Amino acid sequence: MRVAWVIVVLAVLGCQTASKWDDRDGSGTFDGRLAIADDLTQFVQPYIGTGGSGWLQGDTFAGAVFPLGMVQLSPDTLSNPAGGYDYADSIIKDFSLTHFSGRGCQVYEDLPLMPFVGKVTTSPATSGATYRSTFSHANEVATAGYYKVLLDGPKVTAELTVTARTGFARFTYPASTDATLFMDAGGSINGTSASSISLSADRHHVLGSAASVIGCGSQPYTILGLPRFGGHPPSGDRA
Repeated sequence: MRVAWVIVVLAVLGCQTASKWDDRDGSGTFDGRLAIADDLTQFVQPYIGTGGSGWLQGDTFAGAVFPLGMVQLSPDTLSNPAGGYDYADSIIKDFSLTHFSGRGCQVYEDLPLMPFVGKVTTSPATSGATYRSTFSHANEVATAGYYKVLLDGPKVTAELTVTARTGFARFTYPASTDATLFMDAGGSINGTSASSISLSADRHHVLGSAASVIGCGSQPYTILGLPRFGGHPPSGDRA
């Protein structure tokens, strides 16, 4: 079994701790004392808004996101919904670093990654169907800040999580001498006007960039990603 870690750094933002007023004495009235909120993440349902069609489609995504964070690691499914993920789909084409929840227009899905097991005989750019994979919701987990799925084709388990500043992707491969991880700098959902990939001398760091446009408009943007391969996420950094 082989495990590949991908750690992505994009930007720095922060978040706030949730709090609530607490009826500590059980009297049914609030006594004015402030208490730290219970763990409300247990009530988060990432699948809400990932179905429907037309004006009823929520255009959300099921992957990992942190409040005000800059990395939104999530799978992208074959029908290309605006949020990147449709619950009704059964094929995952890749896992990309950036998503916009509920916007209604296709946007971002930059620097997508996709694990593969087998001989690479054709380019993913021209034979994308070869490297996609079916999946089952029975082998999928989506909770606040964490996503996991088994890809039926390569038998690779993908796990995604994020912090305010970074994203972590772990791909667990079956025993094989033909384990591959594709990274497509030109794979933004609206295409790219420029893109680049460079590999460090130690082969553990990749610098990727992509220039694209916001959906439902032509406003340009450029994204820089610095994935690091190998290692482990810092303790306690999972959202």
